[in-house]
Amino acid sequence: MFYNTGIQTYIWVLDKNKEPHRRGYIQLIDATEVYEPMRKSMGKKRRELSQKNIEFVAKLYEAFEENDHSKIVTADELGFVDIPMFRPSRLRVKVNADTVAAALNHVSAATRSQWEPILFDADSLSYNDLTPYLKREARAAGLKLQAGLLKNLLVELSVEDPDAEIALDAKGKVMLDKDSKVVERIPLTEDIEEHIQREVLPYAPDMVWNLKDAKTGYEIPMTRLFYKPELTETVEELDAQAAELLAAIESQFKEIRHED
Repeated sequence: MFYNTGIQTYIWVLDKNKEPHRRGYIQLIDATEVYEPMRKSMGKKRRELSQKNIEFVAKLYEAFEENDHSKIVTADELGFVDIPMFRPSRLRVKVNADTVAAALNHVSAATRSQWEPILFDADSLSYNDLTPYLKREARAAGLKLQAGLLKNLLVELSVEDPDAEIALDAKGKVMLDKDSKVVERIPLTEDIEEHIQREVLPYAPDMVWNLKDAKTGYEIPMTRLFYKPELTETVEELDAQAAELLAAIESQFKEIRHED
């Protein structure tokens, strides 16, 4: 039907006046193998629909039944919710000459000589104790601790450590490891909490998510819906093939060694 293209063609039929038994349902028809080869190709087009093929597809539509060529689904069965998930950040304080220099490389850190001893003394602190410590010491030393400088100090004096405790921000909220982002796709036909309990938490018990960030979408996965599993060989057949190969290899070795 379509010339000069090698891609598959999908035809979407919308009907606002469906028959009662079709309402609320979507019929998908896979007619990829319903064609006749052309006697003479036209560019990339090598297949055509004969009258017999057209009648076959029309009968599939009229029957409105499930079979190898026809699937009946609801909109919810084609829908999903994508939920972004993250691992919480686990940070520990790392203080050395390099991290202190990087931490004080900020326009608000004018009094470096006063800041340096404060930062070096923070080496034994946990990350969650670092912010109150810096605020307390800055106040005691009469130093200004602007928001930009505090952020830079926290970034440069911390490193990821899977054995550290979960890091909290200034408001006490769990900090997220942005690099750990994964998107969990959950069918609309499933309960979200049940799915997460079954498919996510057993493998990543510390994952964090917010349902406010979830996005709903729809797809028509023709390949998955019409997938036909290929028959695999039995263990006995595989054993026989392996024995045949081993015998052939042994025969070749004998020829190399000139054995009878």
